[in-house]
Amino acid sequence: MSEIKDFLNPNSMLTPGIAGGITMMIANSLWVNFDFPPKYTAIVMCLLLGLMVLAELKAPIWQKPVYYIINVLIIFSVSAGSNVVYCLR
Repeated sequence: MSEIKDFLNPNSMLTPGIAGGITMMIANSLWVNFDFPPKYTAIVMCLLLGLMVLAELKAPIWQKPVYYIINVLIIFSVSAGSNVVYCLR
């Protein structure tokens, strides 16, 4: 269980990077199979994955929205950037 807590650490940069990869994979799968728009699917997935990190955060209440916004933006940036690179090849 300690491995999951290490992964969901909001101070870790590995967490948003891997979450962005997972988001891209899910958004692209839903796009190819069900014709869902990938950018809107990705932002919804980013918001949900950001909540998982926020649930594990032990910080003052004023820091939680800051961590949430920054993590969601990083996850979405990784996801959208990876999706564009994938589509351009």
